[in-house]
Parts: sequence; C-alpha cells; structure tokens
Amino acid sequence: MIDKNLTKLLVLLGAAGTLVKVFQPQIADFGIWAATPGYGAATVVASIFVWQFVHLGFFHFLMNAFLLLYFGNPLERTLGKPRFAAFFGYSTAFATVLIMLLESGRAAVGLDAFSMAVLGYVAVRMRENRHPEMGGAVMFLFLFVAFSFLGGYGLAASLSGIAAGVSFRVLERMLTKNVS
Repeated sequence: MIDKNLTKLLVLLGAAGTLVKVFQPQIADFGIWAATPGYGAATVVASIFVWQFVHLGFFHFLMNAFLLLYFGNPLERTLGKPRFAAFFGYSTAFATVLIMLLESGRAAVGLDAFSMAVLGYVAVRMRENRHPEMGGAVMFLFLFVAFSFLGGYGLAASLSGIAAGVSFRVLERMLTKNVS
C-alpha cells in the first residue's frame, strides 16, 4: 500500500533536492532568483517549486525534515490532506512574495518557509486551545529563527514562513466565523 502522507512526500522531495545539489550545485541558483521580472511564467513557477526542495546542506535539510515530521504530520492529520495541501500552496506563495521583497537578489532554498509556517500555525492553535505544551512550540520558533540567523539559512524565509502560518490561521478563523 502506498503511503499518501503529504508531509513525508515533502520531506522526500527535500532529500532528493539536497542530493541533486550535491551533484549539481548550480541548482541553488535556480531558486527564487528566477522568480524576478524578466523571466517567463513557466520559469517563475518552476523556480518557486524548486526553491522549496533544494537545501544548502545536509544539516539544513535535517532541521527542516525534523520540523515537518514532528509538527507537520499531526497538523496534516488535523487539517486533512486537501487543506494541508492548500496550506502548503498558500505558504509557498506568501513566503515567495515576502522573501522577494525582503531579500531581493538572494536565492532562497529549502523548506524553511513551510517548516516555519507549520510551526507558526501550530503555535497559534496551541495558544487558542491553551495547550500546556505551547511553550515548547514557541521555543522551537525562537531556536529555528536563531539557527536561520546564525547559520545563514535565510532569516527572511523563516520569518515569512511564520507570518504565512499565522496569517493562514487568521484567515481560516475569519472564514469559519463568516460561514457559521
């Protein structure tokens, strides 16, 4: 039986992108840089997809994989696959725009933005539910932002990811209030 877990698929794509970068280091240049004016629409779409899965190195990939597997799996079960996929698409688009505004001319690589979107979303949900482990989620947010800052992994990607996760939850609450 094939596992249809989207979180695991994203982690596998991240592993594949990291391996490709080992043999083709220039693939990182195809990150968000190509999503700037002057390129065709297909190039822009491809670059936005590629930048999510290419990592700067093995440790960078492991950090994102850990966050996604630890927090993404339960979130995927809670949201369901269609909403989780929509969350991934929203986070990718949201983070792409913010990264381009904050770090123009710099390629963004890795699942940083989505990992941090997951963590931001989870932290907000935990706060809403007064979950006793909310402090742990907030601690992870601070730790991974610090790793991004100190490790040169893209502070803008981490911060835009957190903003994407929080804003997705805010939109979700607004939409559910309007429906009821």
